[in-house]
Amino acid sequence: MIEMIDEKKLKELRNTVISRANNTDMLVSSIISKHYFPGEEGIPIGFISTVLYQNPLSFTSRIIILMKILKEKEKQDKKLIKNLLDIATIRNIFAHCELVIKTKDKEEYVFNPKDYRKPIDFEKEYDKFIKIDKEIGSVLINLYKEMGGKFYDEPPF
Repeated sequence: MIEMIDEKKLKELRNTVISRANNTDMLVSSIISKHYFPGEEGIPIGFISTVLYQNPLSFTSRIIILMKILKEKEKQDKKLIKNLLDIATIRNIFAHCELVIKTKDKEEYVFNPKDYRKPIDFEKEYDKFIKIDKEIGSVLINLYKEMGGKFYDEPPF
């Protein structure tokens, strides 16, 4: 049985995962925006906030849009898409799983939504997340730059 993770440690892992997943999500949204607004200077925040970040358009939906853009540009990258979907899944585990199960043996654990009889190994999920996040960061940055995206030390507005 996996030991219950210390609450302070879980909060640290959760903060890191959610923050980095949000950064990845924003980069995916920026790539999508550059596809639809190629001449726009900077990031079209209006498009991102009024279209891409509206319910029910989830991070997974934005990943699917990115997949279609890459296919259209003949730059399909199945590994990138799989990794992005894994990032979204792990992010959701950290964001939404808090239900503690008590067994007959008085053991406590946070149940795994894929199999309620098994606990979530948050440290394992965190390590997997960090590995994937490091892999895809440069890929997404390069895609954004290829589409004309620029990074600024200071906001351009």
